[in-house]
Amino acid sequence: MSRILILDDNQKILDTLSRNFSTEGIECRTASNIKEALDALQCCPIDLALVDVRIGDENGIDALKEIKQLTPELPVMMITGFATIETAVEAIKIGANEYIKKPIKFSELLEMVAPYIAEKPAEVPAIPNMQTRNPRMISLIKKALKLAQSNLSVLILGESGTGKEVFADIIYHHSQRSEKQFLRVNCAAFPDTLLDNELFGHEKGAYTGATDRFQGVFERADKGTLFLDELGDMPLPIQAKILRAIQEHEIRRLGGKDIINIDVRFIGATNHDLEKMVADKTFRGDLYYRLNCAALTLPPLRERKEDIPLLAEYFINQLTIQNGSRPIKIAPEAMEKLISYDWPGNIRELKTAVTYGATICADDVIYPDDLPIKSGSTETQPPSASKLSPRQAVEKELYLRILAKHDYNKKKTAEELGVSRTTLYSKMSKYGINEQ
Repeated sequence: MSRILILDDNQKILDTLSRNFSTEGIECRTASNIKEALDALQCCPIDLALVDVRIGDENGIDALKEIKQLTPELPVMMITGFATIETAVEAIKIGANEYIKKPIKFSELLEMVAPYIAEKPAEVPAIPNMQTRNPRMISLIKKALKLAQSNLSVLILGESGTGKEVFADIIYHHSQRSEKQFLRVNCAAFPDTLLDNELFGHEKGAYTGATDRFQGVFERADKGTLFLDELGDMPLPIQAKILRAIQEHEIRRLGGKDIINIDVRFIGATNHDLEKMVADKTFRGDLYYRLNCAALTLPPLRERKEDIPLLAEYFINQLTIQNGSRPIKIAPEAMEKLISYDWPGNIRELKTAVTYGATICADDVIYPDDLPIKSGSTETQPPSASKLSPRQAVEKELYLRILAKHDYNKKKTAEELGVSRTTLYSKMSKYGINEQ
């Protein structure tokens, strides 16, 4: 069970939060002053601390300093009804993970707390080809592993190159059907008539040239798993047949009269906005709602930039193993270029760029000029100020202040902030902070 420490001098708030968190299966330890909080931290493991900025005669910033001194890795969320940008900047600089303004609904607080009390990445089973430390991706992996244990049809959504096929593999390999067939079909690769034939098969004589009976993938995948990629590209008549196959577990071959019973686990994926397609009547609503109850929406790479160094190094290592070549390194300035780019082609584009750089680089080191991408981000815009969370707004203000203090000297700025230059460039890209 997760455990939270709440430091506040208002007993009513302590009781209310303890009761609410308890109903969510979260244990609470409470403290009304700094000493009680430090005692609680030494008494038992704590996953997260919620600290009020004003604690009677004591200062929440002082509490934050002492908590970080005692437990440097503990996430701390500061809560206040008297927010000032100076206090917020100081809290973030000391190490606060969030800075929350009162009043806040418990549902909103719970949503903010959730990532910090979730299972740590190390507790997630190792997944081949999956490199991430992003909380959202870790949550999706755990959801995929849970879905794998069921027979539910699954819909995987996301831009091209975000890893939809990898998630289909995760579901298959961790399912009870992992010893059976796993067939894949790219719906966009077939003309309409050939797609119908590939999916459902045909009887002998069904059309000119049909000299033999042919089993489609729904039959061939019986007792196994069928993955249809680019689901949004199939025509409406075939969508109707897909829905029948999923709901009724039966199909009929082209030119056939007999109903054929099937037992197939279905996984679909698309980079299209199916909700919009339903509104435009280009995708069946009944099929969409049937699939959307078990959906995984993968984030684009530009929203998980902390994974770029991890992925780049992984691709380099794989290339070295495949070619039996000497190890290749990525120069820090080249890594900064990778992080600052927004990757419209996502992971697939990153892999291509890194592979190209590794192929043409000299002295086994990839430099910025070896990468086939432009410096800076693409046309994707950073979030506007109105879309930033309070914590993000404070963090952006902090980075702007420290950058200005050091005349945008990246090395000195990173040193004062206590972060790597890679992280600094990532944050500047995230918040649309231009280099000067």
